[in-house]
Amino acid sequence: MRTAVVLGTNFLVGAAVLAWVLVRHGAPALEVLASGPRLGLLVLFPLAVAASFTAYAWRWKVLLAGLGARPRLAALVGYRAAGQSLSSLIPSGKLGGEPLRTLLLARGGVGAAQAIAAVAVDRTLEMGGAAAFACAYALVLLRRGVPALEGALVTVSLGAAALTLGVALTVRRLRRGAGLVTALARSSGLTRLAFVRQQMDVLGAAEEEAARLIAQPQRMARAFALGLAANLLVLGEYALLLAAFASRAGRSRWWRPCSRPAPRTRFPSRPPSARSRARSCGSSGCSAIRRRSAWPSASWCGSARWRGSCPGSSTS
Repeated sequence: MRTAVVLGTNFLVGAAVLAWVLVRHGAPALEVLASGPRLGLLVLFPLAVAASFTAYAWRWKVLLAGLGARPRLAALVGYRAAGQSLSSLIPSGKLGGEPLRTLLLARGGVGAAQAIAAVAVDRTLEMGGAAAFACAYALVLLRRGVPALEGALVTVSLGAAALTLGVALTVRRLRRGAGLVTALARSSGLTRLAFVRQQMDVLGAAEEEAARLIAQPQRMARAFALGLAANLLVLGEYALLLAAFASRAGRSRWWRPCSRPAPRTRFPSRPPSARSRARSCGSSGCSAIRRRSAWPSASWCGSARWRGSCPGSSTS
């Protein structure tokens, strides 16, 4: 019952925020919606969204299976959707969604240590896959002529390198049994607090469960591959939306001929002679370059007539 309340509340809050954004800032979006989208592609969009959530939940299920927990895939999809919706509403990255996923998983019958370890490892794999795709996006856009992304590519690359280094150090400490969060709590003196001291056993057990997952490289590779597949499905979501709305709107804006006719540039029936050009220059004289460029080529004339179909042009 509580899970249904959480999911229903997230749905209502999300719907209210979406309605407010559409009313205040969504006039251009509503115009695109009214331009006649392709309904067939719109029908495929929620299917792509459901497929991506299923892929993320399947990765989570693979990790939980390595810890001996086997919850239903449908339940994991609901937990993932609840965490995603809460993370979208709270401006704190995944800080709100991941604890909610852990709470829902623990209430679903999974041990607290297993739930914490599975969510932490799942989140780490998601960050690794997202960093790889972010670098790929930046490279593709740079090749397409977006030089402003050079700084972004450097930033993303440094972030990916830092993430790789952090994961390597964490794996090394967990394999040695040195711990990570528990070691930080002990070294910083947080164990003096009664609340932290009560949670040390659970945190220590969670680190042991994470070490169990790290000791299964084939399972980790399979989970990472599922995350990459989920990212590809997210790309499919954007492709469907662009094909249904943006491509049609862009075609109507850039490729539709203007309502005003193209201007016709009138030239003499034949190029003027050198004597007439010299007379028109007067006493000041003309350079050789100007005399050569006084008569445009036929190909330029044709392209000028074709490019003349722009807003604000008038017929001569």
